[in-house]
Amino acid sequence: MRYPIAVRDAKGCELRCRYVLTCGGLYSDRLSQISGCSREPRIVPFRGDYLVLKPEKRYLVKGNIYPIPDPRFPFLGVHFTPRMDGGVWLGPNAVLAFKREGYNVYDFSAQDFADALSFRGLQKLVLKNVAYGVGEMYRGVFVGAQVKILQKFIPELQQSDVLRGPAGVRAQALDRDGNLVD
Repeated sequence: MRYPIAVRDAKGCELRCRYVLTCGGLYSDRLSQISGCSREPRIVPFRGDYLVLKPEKRYLVKGNIYPIPDPRFPFLGVHFTPRMDGGVWLGPNAVLAFKREGYNVYDFSAQDFADALSFRGLQKLVLKNVAYGVGEMYRGVFVGAQVKILQKFIPELQQSDVLRGPAGVRAQALDRDGNLVD
């Protein structure tokens, strides 16, 4: 059959096609499963908390500053990101979000949290990176600890130069062995 896939909307209209691409971000594994495909790789939400450089200190950052990736660890590390509005974001850290759309540290979904914790891939990732993960959580709570890491790139940066900023949630794909999937 030339167009083997039938997609129907709520009104019963049908569209036939060869391929269906689902772009679901944080829900892409669940969309994959309900469309009859494998749920793996699984999506695990990681929240990244940013700091924001105070306006009077923006002169310290002239362009993007990134660390050299360390292949021993699953995430890039903190970086400096000048923005189109003139602001400069510092970070983020990377901690498990307790909800797929957990942009706030207090956001919680029992289903999302249980889903993540019961996934063997996340368990393996955590076991391989316990110290790194604890450090990320610590730096998320204590701004001074995050600033200390940032000072490796800009030594004159002080804790008084930054404010807590926004957070983002990364839809991280993981395989069952705990490897990050691009």
